This record gives sequence, C-alpha cells and structure tokens, in this order.
Amino acid sequence: MFGSGYPYGAWNTTSIARRPFPFGVWPLYWGDNFMDSNEVGPQLDTIRPGGHISIVPLRTTKENFTVSPDEVYYAVGDSQSLISILISYVTWCHASLSWPTRFDPTSSNTTVKLENVLMYYRASSFALASPAYNNPNSRNASYQPTGEWIPDKIKNSPFWQCLDSTTASALPVLNPPPKEFRDDIIIIVLTSLWMVALAVPALILYVIGWCCFKCRDFIWDELERTAQLSKERVERMENLEYEQYP
Repeated sequence: MFGSGYPYGAWNTTSIARRPFPFGVWPLYWGDNFMDSNEVGPQLDTIRPGGHISIVPLRTTKENFTVSPDEVYYAVGDSQSLISILISYVTWCHASLSWPTRFDPTSSNTTVKLENVLMYYRASSFALASPAYNNPNSRNASYQPTGEWIPDKIKNSPFWQCLDSTTASALPVLNPPPKEFRDDIIIIVLTSLWMVALAVPALILYVIGWCCFKCRDFIWDELERTAQLSKERVERMENLEYEQYP
C-alpha cells in the first residue's frame, strides 16, 4: 500500500508528511493531497531527486511469457530511475523498449490511477500498475490488506513475476550519507594522540637519563680502577726502594 516500505521514520501510517527519505528519493504523488503528499507535489518537480514523475508502458516481446496477449503494465517513478531500470526490464523480462513520458496523476485521461497500483517499491517512490487491476480501498489511508491482493491471473504471469523481482533487485538507490563523527569518539582519539605525544618525549628522556647514569657509573668505575692502579704502583715502588736500601 502507499506509504509502506519505510525502514524507519514512519511515525504515522496514514500520512507521509515529514517522513525521511531513506533511499534518497521522494514518494510518489497521487493528487488531492492524498496522505499529505502535497509535501512532495508537482510544485516541487524541478527539485525532485531523479527528475519529475514519469510513466512507461511495459509489454513483453517474448512469446508465451504472458497470460493474455493484451497484458501490459506501467512503471511509475522518477525519470532517472525509469531510464536506469528499463535496461534490466529489456534484458531480463524481454520488455519492449519505450521512452518514459511525464505523468500527471490528476489528469482526467491519465493512463493509470492510484487504484491500479499493484505494488510499491523503495518506500513508495516507485510503483508497478495495471489498468486491468482495480482496488477500491486504495484511497483509504487506514486500509491494510489482510491477504494476497494481486489477482491470480496477474500473480501467475511469468512477465509480471519477472517485472516484480527485477524491480525489487535492480531499482537504483542512493548511497547512505557518511556517518557523523560522535563527540565521544573525537575525545577518545584526541586523548589517545595527546597521551602518545606525552609518552614519546618521556620515553626519550628516560633513555637519555638511563644512558647518562650508565656513563656516570662507567666513568666512576674507570676512575676508581685508575686510582687503585696508581696506588698499587706507588706501593710497589716504595717496596722496591726499601728492598734496594743497603
């Protein structure tokens, strides 16, 4: 249903106002301020991510891939998403190549309406619809289906199954924003750097001090050894003179 598919931020299931855009694009607009969708209405199409809302027909070129010869679906979404996913539709679902056209859901002769939507994708920013399907409860914002709402004739169509799975897996989404650095992480990093900055000079001073003490001990030992040798030499000379005295 419209307004579904939000991984977070859906605080009111009957309104899409003030919701975040988890996939970087805006939800569709169906006119009459349905579920407060005027917030992303046509007056903002010039700044809508991906471009204005467009529509493209989807028919297959492969035989025995549909349940009826007149089976056709419509993809509704921003123009860039449609152009991007058309390659996958043509490659994997053998859809005929068509160029997206601007979509006005409030027009009296629009190709599909809100009641014709079979499935929403990417937080209600993209939809697959069929004129052969009509859901009278779709404009009831509080309505929640309790079972399978897609008719068996469509559900069992290989073409529909391919479109559905391809849309779910190949629809482009924007990369998530970079994570913001938290203050506590910054404090930890700066504290660690400060400790390293203090530890390195302290280690250098410790090594210098240790070397000075070792040098002092070595000099003292040498001086003591030299003094001892001098003392022994003097004593030896005195003994030698005593022995030589007549």
